[in-house]
Amino acid sequence: MAFPVMNIDSDHLPLGDSVGMCLGLSWIQMKNRYQMDKYMAVRNMPECEMAKMGRAQWEDNYPTNGINFNIWKQDVKKGDGNCNKGTYIASSDMCFTYQVMTQVCALVKFRHDPETNQYSWLYTGGCFKGNEAVMYADANTGTTHTFKEVQFEVRFDNRPWEKITIIPEEASM
Repeated sequence: MAFPVMNIDSDHLPLGDSVGMCLGLSWIQMKNRYQMDKYMAVRNMPECEMAKMGRAQWEDNYPTNGINFNIWKQDVKKGDGNCNKGTYIASSDMCFTYQVMTQVCALVKFRHDPETNQYSWLYTGGCFKGNEAVMYADANTGTTHTFKEVQFEVRFDNRPWEKITIIPEEASM
């Protein structure tokens, strides 16, 4: 993935939120990894917001389900002259603070249906507090972010099935 460079200084503000992105996941047995047409989507992923709204160019082979995220998020407060952890723009009397993406982590669980002999990986949520899949950190004024250090992880969900909330059609599989 190639992300834009983000400069947090008075010359580049306000930036607004980054464009919305969506990360789809697919899987295949290791022995078949070179057969691109055999990859299967991880099931139970939320619908990609940009695909759902129809406001983005979406190629036919792009996944329409995945982890929705912004690379950075902006928060604005009017009249905050102290502007802790942010950049104050006097002409607009606004304080701009940003959070930048540092890590993306998905939990998945393997499921086998013996009646249909069907195997699949199911997305069960994110690894972070509140079942979030994306972790953000406060960004400091005067910094540049290339997002090359963002860590992407897929972890096995060790919770028992009865502790996992998934959509009904996946639960019946």
